[in-house]
Amino acid sequence: MSRMIQKYLNLANLVKFLIYLFIAVIIMGLLFMGSRGASAPAQSSSTHNPFIQLDHQFMRLGLLQSVPTSVTDSEEIDRFAEVERLLADIQRMELESKVPSTLFVNFSDSVQNLVDEWQLSEINGRVLIRPDYLVAYFVAQTQLITALEQDLISRPTAIETWLANHQQKITVFLISLFVITCLLVLFIYRSIQSRSQLLESILKSHPDYISVKNYSGRTVYSNHHGRKAIQGATTVSEQADYQCWLRQQRKTEAGNFDKEQQIMRQQEPEQNYEDCVDDKTGKVSHSLLTRIPFRGSDNYLYLTTIYQNVTDVVSLKNETERNARRLESIFEVSNEGLWEWNVRTNEVGYDAQWEKITGVFASENHFEAFDRCIHDEDREKVHAQLAALLERNEPFNLKYRVHRSDGEMIWIWDRGKIAEFDENNKPLLVVGIMQDITQEKINQDKIERLAFFDPLTELPNRALFKQRLNQSIELHAQKHHYGAVLLINLDRFKLVNDTYDHQVGDELLIEVAQRIKRQLRAEDTVARFGGDEFAVVLQHLSADEKTAKAQALAMAEVINDALTEVYYLPYEEGKTHVEHFISNSIGGVVYNSKQFSVNSLVQMADVALTKAQQHEMDSSVIVGAEIQQSLNFEQDMKRELRSSIIDNRFIAYYQPKHDSDQNIVGAEALARWLHPNRGVVLPEVFMKVAEQTNLIAAVGDIMLKQVCEQLQRWQQQSHTKHLSLSVNVSAKQLRQKDFVDHFAATIGAYSIDPSLLTLEVSEIGLSDDIESIVEKLHRLKQQGVRLCLDDFGAGYASLNYLKELPVDEIKIDRSIIEQLYYSEKSVALIKSALHLGQNFQLTVIAEGVENLEQRNQLIQLGCQYFQGFHYSEAVSITEYEQLLSQ
Repeated sequence: MSRMIQKYLNLANLVKFLIYLFIAVIIMGLLFMGSRGASAPAQSSSTHNPFIQLDHQFMRLGLLQSVPTSVTDSEEIDRFAEVERLLADIQRMELESKVPSTLFVNFSDSVQNLVDEWQLSEINGRVLIRPDYLVAYFVAQTQLITALEQDLISRPTAIETWLANHQQKITVFLISLFVITCLLVLFIYRSIQSRSQLLESILKSHPDYISVKNYSGRTVYSNHHGRKAIQGATTVSEQADYQCWLRQQRKTEAGNFDKEQQIMRQQEPEQNYEDCVDDKTGKVSHSLLTRIPFRGSDNYLYLTTIYQNVTDVVSLKNETERNARRLESIFEVSNEGLWEWNVRTNEVGYDAQWEKITGVFASENHFEAFDRCIHDEDREKVHAQLAALLERNEPFNLKYRVHRSDGEMIWIWDRGKIAEFDENNKPLLVVGIMQDITQEKINQDKIERLAFFDPLTELPNRALFKQRLNQSIELHAQKHHYGAVLLINLDRFKLVNDTYDHQVGDELLIEVAQRIKRQLRAEDTVARFGGDEFAVVLQHLSADEKTAKAQALAMAEVINDALTEVYYLPYEEGKTHVEHFISNSIGGVVYNSKQFSVNSLVQMADVALTKAQQHEMDSSVIVGAEIQQSLNFEQDMKRELRSSIIDNRFIAYYQPKHDSDQNIVGAEALARWLHPNRGVVLPEVFMKVAEQTNLIAAVGDIMLKQVCEQLQRWQQQSHTKHLSLSVNVSAKQLRQKDFVDHFAATIGAYSIDPSLLTLEVSEIGLSDDIESIVEKLHRLKQQGVRLCLDDFGAGYASLNYLKELPVDEIKIDRSIIEQLYYSEKSVALIKSALHLGQNFQLTVIAEGVENLEQRNQLIQLGCQYFQGFHYSEAVSITEYEQLLSQ
């Protein structure tokens, strides 16, 4: 190809080109100058002729007629002025020409004669112009015009004058033009030569075989790599591939020649792949053959053939296709579908697995087709995540619902990312994978239901309740409205299970849950905390705290009324129904800010519930933020209790027990807290907190050891060895698995008569887990100690379980003794207690005797043992022993 270019760039052709170019420049210059010279005469001839115009003015004045023309004075003045101007123009010709001046003088005189003659005719009135003056004017005019024409002809032309004046400049211009032309041609030659060398270099270094054939089939050019391929390749494999292709070309040479000529005639490029199998090695090579026809500068047809060895490319493509098939199989096994979305055209492409998951047909290849399948409640969040992906390149990772074409709703897990950007760095292509997670979602819902819902009532459990309460706190903090937490506790629910069976108890809990739920609004939440305790979150109460409390209390009363109605519960597998009534207590707290945490609000509601339980049955108490002070006090007390237990700051005080003869027969050991700042703290201040924190066991253990030590000292002295001591045991202590063993080990460490040690168990604490407590009381009885049922008459289990409890004493509750003068029911209860004591051979003690009148009446009723402030308050051991000596 470079030879063809050089053919037209040899030196002889270049010289010819320069000569032709120089002659063309000279001819163009001469034509240009000739056009300028010819323009001068044309310009001269195109100017006005003063002689003709002068004749015209004379004719208008009538000077050239036999009779003068009559004109006005103003016209006369204008025309004579024009005559004078024309004469001036003719006189300037004298200066520009070589015509003798006499001819100009004669002409001027003839004109002046005509003018004078005109003036005389005006004076004398209609005098004729003299003919000889007219003849003299025309003769002088003719002579002058003839002389001027001859003078003009004898002058040199404008081009001759211009060439004579600029001969040197023209010479310099032509030489410069020639030099510039030569330099320009030389620059063009070198530029073409450089391009030719660059083209030759590119063709030489091109790795493919490139050749050019003429129409006869003769190769007129082949690049270096092409010649090398024929003569010897750089590697054995390349040599084999090229030689294999050449052998195949020779086998079909005749057919190829006809085909190549057809391509050249049609001037249509062709590209195709060819495979070749080496006869010796059996290796398959692949080539890409490109044929490009063109017409040369000599107007002959040529064909450029480019042979490209694509064996490695084809092998890589085949390997890629195999990998793609493997990947597709993997996705099919993993139940994942592939998709891609062209953001610009809005077209969606996907594989068969994606189509199988979504049910979208292959013909529906636009995003709108899939968008219509997205669940209405999920479409907005899908669009939002796609927008975040396109605008901020945030990952698209979302689980949402889709309606298949067959109507089935499924859950999918969809993930995607931007795979390609356009020239403006805008997202162009998004790719992703999709997985059907319907079954996983079902399993997850089951797990979440087990984790967040009560299996019996199907209400939210404590964990989910706290989540929703936290959301409510956030909501009301923003809107500055109040919400409320209610805790509902069923009274004596344990009796239902103990009286009937757990199935009846379960039915009762289910009905209670439904009744509470029916009283609430859709935005409210009711949950089961466990056992017989329920919790409620009330939303959107008033912005005023007082009004919000009233609203919460009103809702509590509504719930209370619904729960106190009669229950018809199935019993004995539905054969019969049990009519049952229950009472309940409700405590609640209102809130409107983030000041309190979820746990704090529950604690505050629990405090309110405790207050409600201290009132009569079916009571409700609603509190506000002020209850936090009580909670803070309790928190401080819990911390100080733990510290005081470690420092052994608890001591037993003793309240004497008297018989009807006013003799001291023993005492009840009551705990006192020796607080470093508050002094002696009574049990009613700290005992509840101790029970809530399970510190009651540690306090009880301290009391038991001090009582055993005191009994041991008393039994070593004759005047005190008959005295008995009683110590309180809480229900929480009795519920401890190792309490009986721990108790036996403690009293075994002291030399005491266990029959003088009495354990007082409150009747109120026996309502829960009564079977376990009865079993432990029997084991305690086996240790030789006495058992006393404390607070008799204040609880609910007395009559039902008295026959099963291994007690030796019953202590009538102080609330009954207080009403002795005012209530006939109290008197009846006391008589019943005394009667039960007599029938069951139990010692009956009246607790809380405050005055002599109460003592005397109790004696009249038959009571033999007393305890209360009438005799003495609880005192230290020193003061107690002083009472003994009195």
